[in-house]
Amino acid sequence: MARLVESVVKEFESSVQYRKVVTRTYDGARRYQALVRQSSRLLPVPSIVVNGSLAFDSIPDRDRLRKFLNRLVHHKPRKDVDS
Repeated sequence: MARLVESVVKEFESSVQYRKVVTRTYDGARRYQALVRQSSRLLPVPSIVVNGSLAFDSIPDRDRLRKFLNRLVHHKPRKDVDS
């Protein structure tokens, strides 16, 4: 999933920040716990969290992630990621 996200995020240059959380490290485990507290639920691994909310609980395809980020960057209301 990380390679997919990294490749799509590059298309958005400075509009999107990406932070990979590796839960096998101490800092990553602490970050994961903070995200869990923030979302008030366990988060699946892997997952994509955007602005503190679970956006994807499985690996999306490239086009679906690109459409989601495009809507987010351009402030379009999200109806359905697939449309």
